[in-house]
Amino acid sequence: MKSVNKVILIGNIVQDPEVVQISQDTELAKFTIAINESYKKPDGEVTEVTTYIDCEAWSGIAKVVKNYLRKGSRVYIEGNLRADKWTDADTGKSRTKHKIRVLDLVMLDTRKDANSLDSAKSIDDANINVVDDELPFDL
Repeated sequence: MKSVNKVILIGNIVQDPEVVQISQDTELAKFTIAINESYKKPDGEVTEVTTYIDCEAWSGIAKVVKNYLRKGSRVYIEGNLRADKWTDADTGKSRTKHKIRVLDLVMLDTRKDANSLDSAKSIDDANINVVDDELPFDL
């Protein structure tokens, strides 16, 4: 039976993305988004919860992230859940950290919002939609 591994998120970038040149043709962008949600407790008090999600984008999407996204940028992301596994050098214990590999990204800031970011480049189309079909590995 086939499995499904799909994640859809809307949130704000927590800090400026980190972009690394992997090879001459391949870039990797790493960033974290904050997702805010609120709920009402039985006593009527409204509580807000923020969840932080690490993301990585490759190649074409990484270029968009590098050129247009900054701390505070609002984004819609589609991707799949990945797990990094390693052994802690100090304790010898197995560790796992989950992240989202971004396969589709839509910038949700309005043109006015995007222009207010100090280091953001001008954006011809505030809702750039990128699908990365050129991942440096097979899915």
